[in-house]
Amino acid sequence: MRKNTLSESGTVKYLKYAIGEIILVVIGILIALQVNNWNEGRKALIKRNEFTRSLLRELKQDTTDFKARHQAITEDFEQFDAYELRLSSNSATIDTMKHIARFEFNPAIDGKNMYSNNTLKALQESGDIQLYPRHVQELMLSLLSQQDYFQGITVLFLKEFQSAFQKMNDLATRPEKNRYFSINEKFKSETWDHLNEVEFITVFDNLINSKITYNKYRIQSDKLLSEKTEELIKTLQSFNQK
Repeated sequence: MRKNTLSESGTVKYLKYAIGEIILVVIGILIALQVNNWNEGRKALIKRNEFTRSLLRELKQDTTDFKARHQAITEDFEQFDAYELRLSSNSATIDTMKHIARFEFNPAIDGKNMYSNNTLKALQESGDIQLYPRHVQELMLSLLSQQDYFQGITVLFLKEFQSAFQKMNDLATRPEKNRYFSINEKFKSETWDHLNEVEFITVFDNLINSKITYNKYRIQSDKLLSEKTEELIKTLQSFNQK
């Protein structure tokens, strides 16, 4: 009887010890998992912060580009207003238009059709965009989609302007503000003096209007993109401070 009691007591002690060991092992595993999760979360946070810094640099570059283009286009519009005022005057002649076309008109436009979105595209393609909350992902994807859309439209407007500019070049020597090779003034004047005046008026009017149309489009598209870009910048800045 005593032996049975001792045996049972030993068994109970062994079970308690075994259960204690199991509990310790489980606790150890849980702690290890928690530490691993913490480490993975910390790595993800570091990675996301690096992306965020890169994103903010690129997005701010775009806003700088938008402002610079807006300023240049505003100056163009002021010049167009001055042309219109002179050409609508009763004293204006075909020579007035020729002088503007040859010596004053600047055919250069901002044809940049790219955005600083390397990081945005990398996030989308790699799947690392999942590092961000859903509402931030949606802002990023919406901006990328709008950038792609306007890139396609810009190409069409550029082609229209380039076509109008080529027609002007076919009539006479290039405007002086767009010349890279100089020839005798007498030779250049020959092309301008013997223009078909009706054709010149039509072609130059189309060229100016084509540039105005392109510039108005860029102002509108940049405004929409600027609003989306600024929204994403503010979201990333506030999100990054949490």
